[in-house]
Amino acid sequence: MRICVTASRVVLSALLIVAAAYSQDAKTPFIPVPVDQRNALAKRLIHYTDAFRAKDWYSLYNLVSEVNKIHSGGSRMGRKIFARVMEDGDDWDRLLKFTPIRTEMVSAGQFNIYGCGEFPSGEKEPERVAVAVRAVREHERWFFTAWDYFDPREACSNVSDPAWRPSHVLSLRLSYLPELACIVNVCTD
Repeated sequence: MRICVTASRVVLSALLIVAAAYSQDAKTPFIPVPVDQRNALAKRLIHYTDAFRAKDWYSLYNLVSEVNKIHSGGSRMGRKIFARVMEDGDDWDRLLKFTPIRTEMVSAGQFNIYGCGEFPSGEKEPERVAVAVRAVREHERWFFTAWDYFDPREACSNVSDPAWRPSHVLSLRLSYLPELACIVNVCTD
């Protein structure tokens, strides 16, 4: 009898988790995030994309995770060095717009937010495709490690499909901002 009750609870829990994941859309993109933190995350995400769009690297510094501020030797990167590195980075690394559609918990306090993003794409109009942003909870606030698009590119509409699943490879690329990866890690050619 006890095994049957436990099995029922497991099945019910799994159904609730699946229902929450499938019910996410642009109106309710942050379902896995604790309710009391969703508005703060949404506001910080807006500031994050605003800073990228305006190339306001000093403001972006206040929004990126600690992993993007520590050199490989352990010393902290200051705001001026961060801004210089970001200014010297590729223009296509700027997230101009982002509309969150769904969120997935990576680990405690870390979430991948999937949605429709826009970024510069050479001399053409900005490219609009599915992207992901990694949000992390640090110091009782929301910060971001990085954003990236899918390779190959995916249409924004794919993220809204309940059967869609993100690539595991993309999740690995969300650890550091591309411009900073060789500064905070030891990179070799």
